Amino acid sequence: MSTTITRLYSTDSDAAAAVSNLKKVGFLDEMITHISGVGNVGALEAAIERAGVPASHARVYAGHIAQGASLVTVDAPVFTSGRAAQILERYSPIDTGIVF
Repeated sequence: MSTTITRLYSTDSDAAAAVSNLKKVGFLDEMITHISGVGNVGALEAAIERAGVPASHARVYAGHIAQGASLVTVDAPVFTSGRAAQILERYSPIDTGIVF
């Protein structure tokens, strides 16, 4: 069983640093999704949903990403989800108002 941990960042460099740190502590590439780049909101929503994020949340995140933000998700085994959340919080995520 796993939990999807999601954080949005105002810069791609913050998101990339979070991903790098996740990998350093043992999270595998296949557990991590990093979505960035200005693009079509519908396509962004679909990509975010494929990463395990509920559609209602994906809509909010896609709007931010279309304006230049970056998203990181981690499909973390339950016993490591707290660690993943701690790491993601170190890189100043944006408060989107979405309650986890």
